[in-house]
Amino acid sequence: MLVEGKDGVVKGLNAALSPDEAKASYIEPGDEDVNILIPFESEAHAPIVAKGTDTGTLLSQAETTEASGGTDIYQGLESALGQLPTESEASKYTVAIVLMTDGRSTTDNQSNFERDYKSSGRDVPVFSIMFGDADPSQLKALATLSNAKVFDGRSGDLASVFRQVKGFN
Repeated sequence: MLVEGKDGVVKGLNAALSPDEAKASYIEPGDEDVNILIPFESEAHAPIVAKGTDTGTLLSQAETTEASGGTDIYQGLESALGQLPTESEASKYTVAIVLMTDGRSTTDNQSNFERDYKSSGRDVPVFSIMFGDADPSQLKALATLSNAKVFDGRSGDLASVFRQVKGFN
């Protein structure tokens, strides 16, 4: 991930999860929300969980994570599949995966992810938010697979993008 892309992702996370910013945009997290950040580059990093409006640690980790290059969106998505709530827990939430990327996946892991997604038996949308040099064709394939949509985060109005994501789900 390049610095510009990381800045876009951090701004997007703040727009959606910072209590003050999100409240001003009418998209604030609720007390029962669970948000999980999985930073990725050439590999997926450890997930960071934020429950309710206690999003400070997640946002701080997003800010301090180095953007060191490489892009394997599919490894990040595999990690996200592993973080999904159980079927019974999922009935309490609107479950979705939101991929925010500024790059093109440079690995051959797409077919592995698609196979694992289908075999999970879960109908979880994978929404993508493009930044920088993201590959629209890769993101469109994910949207088609999961009955979701691709959003363009390059416009700069990230609060609007997250309102659209929440509204689509």
